[in-house]
Amino acid sequence: MTEHNIKSVFEFYKDRIKPIYAGVVAEDNTLPVELLFEIHAAFDHIARFFARGEPESICAEKAYAHLKRSALDAFKLRLKNYHSEYKNLQKYDLQLIDNGKFFAELIVNHREIVRMAKLGRQNEFKQNIDEAFEAWDNVHLLIDKFYSSTMDLEKLEWSRAVSKHYSIKYVLTSNAVTFGGSVLGTLLVTWLLLS
Repeated sequence: MTEHNIKSVFEFYKDRIKPIYAGVVAEDNTLPVELLFEIHAAFDHIARFFARGEPESICAEKAYAHLKRSALDAFKLRLKNYHSEYKNLQKYDLQLIDNGKFFAELIVNHREIVRMAKLGRQNEFKQNIDEAFEAWDNVHLLIDKFYSSTMDLEKLEWSRAVSKHYSIKYVLTSNAVTFGGSVLGTLLVTWLLLS
């Protein structure tokens, strides 16, 4: 296990934690209070080093642990937001986009997100926090990929327009066939009754 110091805690915060928080804030335009509590706890441990002279390694380790816990919470919030967006995509006929390639990539990405999230949860349950963090970090990166490659509004709106066109065409054709069948049936019954 790596021994941490105050500098490594701040580097971890800057390089690993802030990008995760940025994802949560970008999706909800807020930083949830659970994450703020963990940040507060982390900085409280750092303050103990400076204000009370407690050992740097102990303060840094505790601060690092709080930041990691906040990241695990942030990952789960990102996953929740992702699932909402993924569900919203069901209103589009995604197989129309890029001759089905778009939909195939979306499914592959979704399966990998779910697989990595399961792995992250299993590692948390086993108290393998470092492994859990790595799995969840992969989920975070896959969700970023989802937003950058999938949420192409131009393609989605094109898909909706084409689907709507086909839906209208289907309804009109279906109504015409139903009406034509009714008229034909009425004429046939009338002819049979009059014969």
